[in-house]
Amino acid sequence: MALRERSELVGFDADEACQYLLEAVGEDLLVVAEYTPGDYRLLYVGEELESKYGSTDAVVAAADSIHEYIDLDFRERELFLDLYPTLEDVDGLITIADQRSVVRVITADDEGLYFSVPLDVSATELVQDVIAIVDRTI
Repeated sequence: MALRERSELVGFDADEACQYLLEAVGEDLLVVAEYTPGDYRLLYVGEELESKYGSTDAVVAAADSIHEYIDLDFRERELFLDLYPTLEDVDGLITIADQRSVVRVITADDEGLYFSVPLDVSATELVQDVIAIVDRTI
């Protein structure tokens, strides 16, 4: 059974964003988490990811490890804004791996939503839609 939790950390409606992702991607959605520099909360863990790790506890241990470096997302956002003076804002980061895209939507308030989707799903379109949810609900 997939893990599903309610949002508690961020100022935008992460629950609505998670629900949107579930409807848009379905069972191919591996994970959704809300995060800040100091904390994170898994909102959704799909059965496929749980199966790959062997248990929800193992997924949480991996998430703990990832979160140790999540502040890089917020520093990278600032770096892009510094390096590219023609940009007005950086709202998301997409990492393309061999099997999946790892996506982070980030805000100027140092809050974010992390999710992972298969390569055949348009991560850019999902980011734009999640940003719209964030902007509307912040």
